[in-house]
Amino acid sequence: MLLAVAMLSMGVFATSSYALPTYGTPCTRSGCHATPPAGDPSVVPTTTPVPTSTVSLDEAVAPVTTSDAAASYTGTATVQLTATDGAGAGVAYMYYSIDGQRVHLYKVGTTAKTSFTIGVPKTGTASHTITFWSQDRAGNVEAPKTATLTVKTVAVVAAKVASRTSIHASAARIRYGQTVRLFGYVVPNAFGQRVTIQRYVGSGRWVNLTTATLATHSNYTRTISKMKKGNWYFRTVYSGSATANGSTSRYVKVVVR
Repeated sequence: MLLAVAMLSMGVFATSSYALPTYGTPCTRSGCHATPPAGDPSVVPTTTPVPTSTVSLDEAVAPVTTSDAAASYTGTATVQLTATDGAGAGVAYMYYSIDGQRVHLYKVGTTAKTSFTIGVPKTGTASHTITFWSQDRAGNVEAPKTATLTVKTVAVVAAKVASRTSIHASAARIRYGQTVRLFGYVVPNAFGQRVTIQRYVGSGRWVNLTTATLATHSNYTRTISKMKKGNWYFRTVYSGSATANGSTSRYVKVVVR
């Protein structure tokens, strides 16, 4: 369709015409073009761009499982396994076995983590090999991995038993120049061990006077001489052993007249 435009200039009619574009063809004042001239501000796009995004799921890659196992443990070993699947479908199952024995399966819920313990041997040190792997929801199975660790027995220290020490005097009163025999025992039997007999010197102080070796029945005896006139107080101290705690006897009083 042609559109005629008439202009009056100097008494002369001048005409110009151009073809209307078909619907959807970009047009400018310089004409209609199949491709709009670059940078022409009068061009109005006939369509609105639709934003797009791309999501990539690597469904061909298996999960990756890691272990926090240390090289050695003293006492029970606790090991945790953690699995990740990157941009995959997610971890579905985790597997592990200890020393090639029964395979343990963990069905993953919200967290792809599982842990287990390895007990201590009766004596010494034991070596163990853990084998572990995972499978994702797309069916990809990870190649098994291994970790080696040792578990050492914890030395059990037996609790010591309580001991009891006693002391007696052959006389409660003696004359100046006489001797007194001190004797007693230790329970439990501490044959061959030594006890210390102490003397009280006042102000809460005790000093060592002599020692005695315990006989077969865990008993001892000592004779004390050259005692000045006055009140004498004696006690016996047992220092203990690998199986028994130490103990101190009550005091015994001897009066020298």
